[in-house]
Amino acid sequence: MPVTTGLQRVGFGANTKISYLVQTAAGAIDSTPEWTVVPFASGEMTVQAEQMNDNSMTGDRNELEPRSGTVNGQMKLSGKFRPVCFDALLEAAAQGTWGVKYALSGLTVTVAAALGGGFTFTRTVGSWITDGVTIGDIITFGGFAATGNNKTFQVTGVIALVITCRKATGCTAVVADTEVTATTGTDYLKVGSTQRRVAWEIYHSDTNEYLRMVNTEISNFNLSLNANGEISFDMTAIGGKELDLGANINSPIAGATYVETSKPFYDSFNGTISLAGATGIYFSSMSPTINNQSTPLFALGSRYPFAISHGKMMGDMSLTAYYTDETIKSKYQDETSLNLKVQIKYEDEELIDTDFHEIEFPSTKIISFGRPVSGAGELVDNLTVKPYKDATLGSSFRIRKYNAT
Repeated sequence: MPVTTGLQRVGFGANTKISYLVQTAAGAIDSTPEWTVVPFASGEMTVQAEQMNDNSMTGDRNELEPRSGTVNGQMKLSGKFRPVCFDALLEAAAQGTWGVKYALSGLTVTVAAALGGGFTFTRTVGSWITDGVTIGDIITFGGFAATGNNKTFQVTGVIALVITCRKATGCTAVVADTEVTATTGTDYLKVGSTQRRVAWEIYHSDTNEYLRMVNTEISNFNLSLNANGEISFDMTAIGGKELDLGANINSPIAGATYVETSKPFYDSFNGTISLAGATGIYFSSMSPTINNQSTPLFALGSRYPFAISHGKMMGDMSLTAYYTDETIKSKYQDETSLNLKVQIKYEDEELIDTDFHEIEFPSTKIISFGRPVSGAGELVDNLTVKPYKDATLGSSFRIRKYNAT
């Protein structure tokens, strides 16, 4: 039998790695870049050139040579949503900055064992509630003379003067320690107006070739939650320019590092979805969205975008819920403002031990409602919800993350 030699190398998706970084400056990749690797199901880096056709007549019915016009580089990516590796992309999409929920100082606090386990933290004046502390917060204390009290705990109960942390261990009872601090991590993200440029790298290991694109901005970032399944994402970045790597097409950038996550993807059966003031509602799907209504801008003399226009951030989302009563329909008819909160996790463990992302829409209204009947199965309410700016939060949504160590 003859031996086949010299077969052409072919690139395969299984040997493709996609990474990104938020650029320090527009137009260039950082000199020693730290790339974040994104596990993905499908990805596509495209360079779209507007086509210009010559419709002139020459008397012989033949087409004349076409030309290419302005160029818009795009990156499309989809897959399973998971902790850590998407946080910088979420920040770029929201155009906000991850920050603390509150940072309190100068407190006088007493620590005591709580009935039923854990510890209480009682302040002398002011109000934990007024300062924004809520059940579920991950709070870090500092300034106690007893260093065992300077730790991070989950808030399981809160009233004006007293925080209860049922899972707190290793604390020491103290009376009226002064200059105590209480803060969250930089784990909260709201809508902002800070545009960030994102660079992308695709590496095909079987052909040993790199593709790189700079200057994209996140146009939209979407999540999809369906009952008894994984949490998936899809996103689009626009306005980019692919770099001509020339002889360096086979080489990584000198000094580049790559950060990969070992975290599993989130699923839809360990998290929670709640609608404040309503019980007995069972959602079967929802699709939180960040849509920046983005458009690349071109100027005379420029083939590539010189800027990207962004409109208002639209977060309209579709939801479905099993029909159990008229609660949802009445909220639609009465134009009731709703507080919608969804928390997604990946393990059936206690909150303090588990990575999660939580998205809160404190002010939303149902803008469309339907209840189709088709066949003999269960009835489902179909609705569209529009988040809008909440006066207290100053944003139409807030994303919260927690990364367990």
